[in-house]
Amino acid sequence: MKESVKNIGPWFHNIEVEKGIFTREISPMKGPQPISHPASRWDALMPHIPTNMLNLNVLDIGSADGFFSVEFAKRGAAVLAVDSWRAMIDRVDFLSDTMQLDISTQVMDGEYFKTDKSFDIIFNLGLLYHSRHPLLLLENLSKIECDVMYLETTIAKGDESYMYLKPPQKGVHHIPKWFPTKQCVKEMLHFVGYKKIEEFDYKT
Repeated sequence: MKESVKNIGPWFHNIEVEKGIFTREISPMKGPQPISHPASRWDALMPHIPTNMLNLNVLDIGSADGFFSVEFAKRGAAVLAVDSWRAMIDRVDFLSDTMQLDISTQVMDGEYFKTDKSFDIIFNLGLLYHSRHPLLLLENLSKIECDVMYLETTIAKGDESYMYLKPPQKGVHHIPKWFPTKQCVKEMLHFVGYKKIEEFDYKT
């Protein structure tokens, strides 16, 4: 198993594939994230989602290696994991097969993902600030029939509505990041049609 994990890596997410076998401990992707990534984000999110997700249809948009997809599927959900990087989706497929979880996959940029399928929950975690077109991303997701969307994003300080682009940090990441203020996020969500917005503390 360790050899299989190494061959399909390197891994952005640290996932326990089998007892005591963790992906990033074997083959970590370069970057500033700790070996345990994204454990702290999961710890922050976990209290706010159902413990029993049996029979729920879940969309994990921007799934990366699939840590969250795996956790949702372990709780009983049928998960569709979508990411623009084929290598990451290959790792999600590997996890689904190896761990025998109900996770299907699709390679697609989040901004252009469209479907006629309905979902109980959409998880939009850590994608908005990576998106080339963040407003388009939210607009397309708002057109999907769904009961609730969880949105996690990094925000800029300030009470006004604005967003700025941070260039990639040399030697760390090749993708620029959008940093909207909280007010900007709310106004984008209202603009594309979301009526009810609730906030909860999310500290990692």
